[in-house]
Amino acid sequence: MSKVAGACLGLAILCFGGAGLGAQDKKEPAKEPTYRGKALSTWIKALEGKGLGGRLEGLTALREAGPEAKAAVPALINVFRDKDTVFIHPLAASALGRIGPVAVPGLSAALKDKQSLVRSGSALALSLMGPAAKGATPALAVALEDAEPPVRTSAAAALAQIGPGARGALPALRKALKDVDVAVRVEAADALWKVGAESKESVPVLAAALKDKSPDVAGRAAEVLGSLGPLAKGALPELRAALAVKDGRTRVLAADALWKVGRDAGAVLPVLGRGLAEEEASTRALAARALGGMPSEGKAVTLLTRALTEDKDGRVRVETACALADREAVKSVPAKALLGGLRDAELAVRWWSAVALLGSEHDLKSAEDDVVATLRTVSGENDRAGMTALILEPVGPGKARAVAALSAGLQARRVRLRVESARALGFVGADAGAAVPALIQVLGGNDKFVRRAAAEALGQIGPAALPAVSKALGFRSELAREGAARAAGAMGPSAKAALPALKRLLKDPESAVRTQAALALWHVGRQAELAVPVMHLVLKDVDNKDRWEAMEGLSIIAAEARPPIRGLAEVLLGAVKDREARVRVFAARGLWRRTREERVVVPLLREAVTDRDVLVRQTAVEVLGELGAEPRAVALLASALEDRVPEVRTTALDGLARVGPDGVALLVRELKNRSARVRAGVATALGRMGPAAKEALPELAKAAKGEKEPAARKAMEAAVAKIRAKE
Repeated sequence: MSKVAGACLGLAILCFGGAGLGAQDKKEPAKEPTYRGKALSTWIKALEGKGLGGRLEGLTALREAGPEAKAAVPALINVFRDKDTVFIHPLAASALGRIGPVAVPGLSAALKDKQSLVRSGSALALSLMGPAAKGATPALAVALEDAEPPVRTSAAAALAQIGPGARGALPALRKALKDVDVAVRVEAADALWKVGAESKESVPVLAAALKDKSPDVAGRAAEVLGSLGPLAKGALPELRAALAVKDGRTRVLAADALWKVGRDAGAVLPVLGRGLAEEEASTRALAARALGGMPSEGKAVTLLTRALTEDKDGRVRVETACALADREAVKSVPAKALLGGLRDAELAVRWWSAVALLGSEHDLKSAEDDVVATLRTVSGENDRAGMTALILEPVGPGKARAVAALSAGLQARRVRLRVESARALGFVGADAGAAVPALIQVLGGNDKFVRRAAAEALGQIGPAALPAVSKALGFRSELAREGAARAAGAMGPSAKAALPALKRLLKDPESAVRTQAALALWHVGRQAELAVPVMHLVLKDVDNKDRWEAMEGLSIIAAEARPPIRGLAEVLLGAVKDREARVRVFAARGLWRRTREERVVVPLLREAVTDRDVLVRQTAVEVLGELGAEPRAVALLASALEDRVPEVRTTALDGLARVGPDGVALLVRELKNRSARVRAGVATALGRMGPAAKEALPELAKAAKGEKEPAARKAMEAAVAKIRAKE
């Protein structure tokens, strides 16, 4: 950058930071946080009500709120006092666990409550909090001597989840190895290993527990021995003996442990094969999970492949699909089995099958649309917590498999597969740390869509990716610097350590880098006085190819700034008449998100939907999808299902699936569209809506009977099946 340009930029920052463009109005009073359309205080009151439905809804909302629901800690702890609804206690514990460290003092005090249910529930909440509950270590150590065995058991389990941060409790845990209750001894043995890496005293205790009459105790002992691996070789005789016990679940857990401790495939595989035939679906799912730990064993892969196609229970198929996503196992899986998994009634099975295909060497040409649609259904869902609970949480250690397979997908030949692989890694979130190097490498690639998807994924991985992103801010490649700046912005306030580097990039010779650095300064530190002037200068340069990115950034700030920034509304209004289509469409997006006025925005987007530029069409379709049941928007989205570019069609489908109950009638009309592709897409959208599309069932069934195009008829029949399955 020349000295003259630098001086101009400095002058612009000074000018715009004053009373003109970039200045914010007087601060508005802080508003109470809202979740699912209701204030936090309303959800807290719901916990105190008598209606079970309202309490369950409140627990779900507070669970999603996370740390911002700290005011709800006392009310959530009080849930444990209700002896008549013990089944909702785990939900309260989960909500408290997600609130995090700010809940530790309240939970530590509750460990001394008079009611044992409150004490055990509080210990469970601390267990779910994991290492963040380190501050509760002293209180948990005391709880190991509680009069009630369930409280002592929960306290030991919580210390195990805290891990090395709970070393202060080691003396109490050693003492607990001699507890009168065998379940307490088992959990204490687990905690000793996870907190202090102590196994010598634990193995004999666990080996003895394998002989306990309680299947729960014996099975748990087997699990802990498995976690010790070869260090538990002293328990091999007891593990082999446990393969012959009466309880099927215990046999499966013992077989799993025997493989982890002694690698005895000859003894393990027959037991796990029989486990897949057990009457209890939960036992079959455990067998599938155990077989997933043996990816190099051909017989294990064969058994899993059969279970994926034949088992009637969705939980079992989810475990098998997850197991087959292993990079080693998938080499031996027939493509036909995974393609069948893409059509499974369970979304989680479809997702894991798609991930497995990305990590395989199979040709995805025929399945590409299904793979992309499946991944997009999950990563594009607003209810992230719900999707995580559905896809990732039920499968134990499966996240590492997903990360490995999706990292491989970043190298796919097709751009859209690389984009969706990155988006899916973002969905995995903080647990996708192993993918950071691969994502950083992608930041320097030539395709902007892939770079952006990788940047967003790094942002969702969060602080664990910050060191690598900060380093990339200084790379020689301007593409990598641009992507790294966007990634830092995607991290939000957690990337504050990168603020100095981002400020330096405001003087980068590349305008795209300056623009992304400016936008990151807004996302990370809300520094509009620095961000807005930089973007405005780029926008005013009519010969700059990056003007549209500046408009994108300005539209984001215009929509998010509270209080509003004076002058930005005028910039947006002027830009909707710009000569460049990209500038116009991002200005329209900013206007919609700031004003929520359909009558102003829809006419602006009508032209953009048919623009020659793919990014313009996709952005217009994305905004139309945010308008909900607006008749003109639904019609335009339906027309976009005929777009020649798959990404645009996928975005249109996402938008149609979000129109909600008020838009079902509008979608039903499109079932008579002249285009078979539109009819198929509309049917698919209705199917994805689930119960909300119930009123469409008669017309869907009728349309399916009269449909002549096989693809459209298949989509309609599938939609009917999905809606009815969720009734």
